[in-house]
Amino acid sequence: MIGAFLTIFVACWVYQGAVSVKRDNVMRWVVIGAVMVIALQFMMMGLEIFLFVDEDEADLTNELGGRIQATYRELMPSIVALLVSAVYRTKFVMQQKLSVGNLFSGMNIFKSSDETSSEGTDSES
Repeated sequence: MIGAFLTIFVACWVYQGAVSVKRDNVMRWVVIGAVMVIALQFMMMGLEIFLFVDEDEADLTNELGGRIQATYRELMPSIVALLVSAVYRTKFVMQQKLSVGNLFSGMNIFKSSDETSSEGTDSES
C-alpha cells in the first residue's frame, strides 16, 4: 500500500519537475521514474527476504528492538526508492547539481507547474 502511494507520488513529482524545466518527452521520464520505484521496491524486498529468511516474524514483535527492526524492514524499501527517485529527478530529468535543496524541491505535488517554476523568480520590491 505504501509502495503504491509512493509510486503515484513519484510519478506526479517527476512530471512537475519535467514540465518546470520544459523537457521533451515528459511522459517517458515519468514512466521511467515510476518503473524505477517499483523495481527498487521489489529488489529491496527480495534483499530483505534473502538476508532475514531465518528469523521468525512472531519473535520480532515481542520486544522493543524487534518492533524497531520490523518497522525498519517494512519502510526501508520505500525510503530507498524515494531517495533514488530524488537523485533521478534532480540529475537526469531536471539536470541540476545534487544538493539537499535540489533533491527535495517541489515536494508539494498539489501546486500547479506554473507556481513551481516561478518560485525562485519572485522578487520583492
